[in-house]
Amino acid sequence: GVLGLVGMQATMMKTQLSSEDRATAAALADELVADCQMSYATTVLQSEPACSMSTAWTNKVSALLPSVPVNTPTLTSNASGVWTITIIWNEPSRGVDTYFTEFTLP
Repeated sequence: GVLGLVGMQATMMKTQLSSEDRATAAALADELVADCQMSYATTVLQSEPACSMSTAWTNKVSALLPSVPVNTPTLTSNASGVWTITIIWNEPSRGVDTYFTEFTLP
């Protein structure tokens, strides 16, 4: 009856919030990939790293996602030139969520 309807509504709201957080994490990761591509284009002949996270970007992640743990997000690369962005956040009602994506630079 009514209690079942209230329970369904609560579940739908949690799912919607989870989807919004994932979309936010994906947009933030895309922003960092674009920054890395721009940085790579301007530093390809220099000895600077091709990609790094700015303090402004990590602050933005912390501001837009709930309870981002210390030392996250992360940006790593392997010997094959594959970069990985990992963003972790903790929503108290749902627990820990993780978004990651991989990319390469030209």
